[in-house]
Amino acid sequence: MSFPNDESLRRAYFSVCNAESVLEKTDEDRAVAVSADLLENVISAPSRDDLWDQFRQESKRGMIAGDLLLTLYAMHSFHEHFPEPSIRSSIFVAQRFAKETEFEDQTKLPSSKTAIRTYFDKFRTVAHFWAALRLHELYSSRLDEDMLSSADAVEAFLGNAGTLEDFGCSFVPKRAKPQLPILDPDSIWSVPEAFPRWHPPWKEPPEGLVEAMRNYRAKAR
Repeated sequence: MSFPNDESLRRAYFSVCNAESVLEKTDEDRAVAVSADLLENVISAPSRDDLWDQFRQESKRGMIAGDLLLTLYAMHSFHEHFPEPSIRSSIFVAQRFAKETEFEDQTKLPSSKTAIRTYFDKFRTVAHFWAALRLHELYSSRLDEDMLSSADAVEAFLGNAGTLEDFGCSFVPKRAKPQLPILDPDSIWSVPEAFPRWHPPWKEPPEGLVEAMRNYRAKAR
C-alpha cells in the first residue's frame, strides 16, 4: 500500500519486517533458516532508517489519497446534502482539514491543490485500501490494534476496501473530462468479489464535512 508503484521497495519492506520478526522470536546464539529470496531482498534494501523514513512519508501520502476517495464516497452516500460530488470539492475539503489537523507525528498535512491531487494520482491504485483504514477508525467494532490480527479482521478490512473499490470503479463525476470512473478497474489492486462488501452504518454525513462543503459553496458563489 505504501509503495504501490515500486515493487523493489515493497519486497525490501516486507523482507526486512519478516527478518525482524524472525529475530525477535529467536535466541541470539541460535541459527535460523531463511529463504534465499528474503536474504537477497534484505541485502539489497536501503538502510533500515532510510526504509522506515520512506515508509512513513509514503504512508502519509497514501492517507491523503484514501481520505480524498472516502470524502467522495461520503458525499455520494448523502446526495441530499452534496448534490454534485467531485474531485475538486473533495480537494477543497482536504485543504480545510489540513488547516485544523496534523499527522500523528505532529507534521502538517499538505494543503496545496497540486500536492493533494498528485498524491491521489500516485496512490490511485490503492486508494480504496487507505480509505478502508479510515473507515475502520470511524466505524469499527474492533480495537484499532486488532484490525489485521485475525482472519475475521482481515476479511472486514477487505470488505471495506471492496465497497470503496466498487464505488470508485463506477462513480464518474458529472463534469469530469473525459467521462471516466475515478478508479481504473484495470489497474487497481482489486479485492476479490468473494469477500463480502461492508457498508458503513452511518446515518449522517461525517462530522465536519457538511460545514466544509458549506464553505466550498459559499466560495464558489
